[in-house]
Amino acid sequence: MKLEHVKNSRAYARALRKAKSYVKDRESLLRLAERAWLRGQKYPVAAMAGVWQSAKDLIRLVKAYARGEYRDVSWQALLLMVTALVYFVIPTDLIPDILLGWGFVDDATLLGWVTTSCKAEIDQFLQWEIKKKRENMRQDEPVKTHYDINGVGLNVYEWKGEGDPLLLFHATGFHGRCWDQIIHRLPHDAHVFAVDAPGHGLSESPQMPFTWDALSEDMAQLVEILDLDNISIVGHSFGGYAATMVAARMPERFKQVMLLDPAILDPALLELIQSMEEMEHPVARRRNKWISVSQMVDAFAQREPYSEWDRQVLEDYCRYGLQPSDGEAEFELACPPLVEAEIYVQSGCGSACTEAAKVTAPVQIIRARDRREDDPPFDFSPSPTWSTLHTLFKNAEDHQLKDMSHFFPMEQPAKLAQLIQQWRVDGSVNWPG
Repeated sequence: MKLEHVKNSRAYARALRKAKSYVKDRESLLRLAERAWLRGQKYPVAAMAGVWQSAKDLIRLVKAYARGEYRDVSWQALLLMVTALVYFVIPTDLIPDILLGWGFVDDATLLGWVTTSCKAEIDQFLQWEIKKKRENMRQDEPVKTHYDINGVGLNVYEWKGEGDPLLLFHATGFHGRCWDQIIHRLPHDAHVFAVDAPGHGLSESPQMPFTWDALSEDMAQLVEILDLDNISIVGHSFGGYAATMVAARMPERFKQVMLLDPAILDPALLELIQSMEEMEHPVARRRNKWISVSQMVDAFAQREPYSEWDRQVLEDYCRYGLQPSDGEAEFELACPPLVEAEIYVQSGCGSACTEAAKVTAPVQIIRARDRREDDPPFDFSPSPTWSTLHTLFKNAEDHQLKDMSHFFPMEQPAKLAQLIQQWRVDGSVNWPG
């Protein structure tokens, strides 16, 4: 259907009349925006291709207006937006089945036209939204403390706060400051600890060879030294493995556990992993020297998977993942390529599967997309998590983000922060729309 056909239809005229009354009633307007959001979640993806992202921005603008939070929008633009939302939520039972397909096209056509016509207004709202988020984000810097664990210095970042502690374990090759953009979005009084795993960030490296179980044991001893109780722990990838082992070793200290695509593999894959021990892992060939942080950021931003990351997360990853190189005007990776490669080779080769049953706290497992036939062997984007892992715990739920990669914490820090905070409050896990 062409745009003119939609604008000249009786349905559009009806939507325009209703829009004028909605704009005058904040509560009704807010309910309308919520209905539009829910309807959009159920729409065929192909029908809204290229339109839904802008439509979501439009809906958030209308919600902010209805709540009285945002007023910098013209009457004409607001009326046009609300008309499009009314048209979008017209009950499908009023449309003959034979025309439902055309209805999808009409909705996409009208929303596409309105979001384009109101682009300046929507862009202005997005800038306001970004500014508001920055103003609301906690700005305090963490306290850095080194602890001696079996002769190895482990670094811990602590954001001072009140209430039960939140403990964060990162993935292989990362560091504690990769959580910054999530921590900044948590309540200002949240008491947060982010650990640099052995061989990462500012922590020292144990002598190789080392195992995932040994690394996890070091982190468990750290928790004992910190003397934390009633802990909520979140671990990503290797951090999910370590979180499992630590919560199993001292179950009485943990209130709840969240495993973000944990690298706990299907035992059937272990033979493949173990066969790699004689191979040089490609991570071992990573570039180790950089002139500056900005050089590393610019280089990584051009290639996957880093090109999909939130830009600020990428900058944190590079800034805190480099350290001055001895005697040279250069920087080098805080987690040396050979150390990172050794940790990757050990993937899944440990006791997490047998230890999982000792975890008494409720566990939430959030997996990324499954591996596809055309994924290269060393593509880290698919989920490494054993799909039936949740059955090994006493009390665990499994969730899958079927369209997201293993690096979703780096790609969607704002949504993950929202999810973590809700989980901390009531234990529920629902990925934000």
